[in-house]
Formats: sequence, C-alpha cells, structure tokens
Amino acid sequence: MKNELNKFSKRHDLNGLLNDLKNKGLSITSEVTLKSWINPRSNVKFPQKQKDLLVLKRVINSDSLNENFGEILKSRRAYNGIIKALGRALSDEISDFIKSKKKGRILSQFSAKQIQQFVDQNARERIIKSIKVAANEE
Repeated sequence: MKNELNKFSKRHDLNGLLNDLKNKGLSITSEVTLKSWINPRSNVKFPQKQKDLLVLKRVINSDSLNENFGEILKSRRAYNGIIKALGRALSDEISDFIKSKKKGRILSQFSAKQIQQFVDQNARERIIKSIKVAANEE
C-alpha cells in the first residue's frame, strides 16, 4: 500500500494530492497525516478508516494494489487487533506495576525512567480529600 501511494504521490504536489483525495471522499484534512501514510519509515502502517483505504485504491488504481487489496485489508485488521491487544496488555502491566512495583513482560523492556514516565502520563496518582455519604445504607 505504502509503496503504491509513494509512487503515486511523486507525480503530484502534496497539497494538490490531498485536495484531490479529499474531493474523492478521503476523511483526513492534514498533510501531516498524508505524509505519514506515504513515508515508508513512518510508524503509521495503514489509514485508520477502511473507507480511506478504498478511496486510495480507487484513485491510485494500480494493478498491484488492486490484486492485493484483499490481503491488505486482512493485514490491516490483524495489525490493528495486535496493536489494540498490546495497548491493553501494557495498560494492565502499568496498573500492576503501580500496585506491586513488579515489571511484567512488556515493561521489562523499558528503563525505570521510561516506566515512570508512562505512569506519570497515564495513571496519575490522585488524593481523595473527602468522602460524603450520599444515602443511609442499612
């Protein structure tokens, strides 16, 4: 997908390409996003929306893309599933680390400083200042 988009983009200026794609139904509005789709070194592997993939397929219309589109969709689903599962696993490990200070399989790959940054950014400790009883329980 990226290779075909990269080849196609070389025949257009980025802003013109983005506008053309938007006119044909693409949901993004940022050149930065389009650049990340084009750049082979970008961590972004696929557009988030299947609709955007379909627009790109229709506009690029290359034999390679058309022949492999089913496999691209299958890969996109698998990749997104893996990323979501890893995100949940990382979140669980951060929660466990906060409770027990033990590193799990994922967190063991990071330094103590990096783990503390994860905790500070995503699981800030909060202090409960007061508790009010809303109703009598008997």
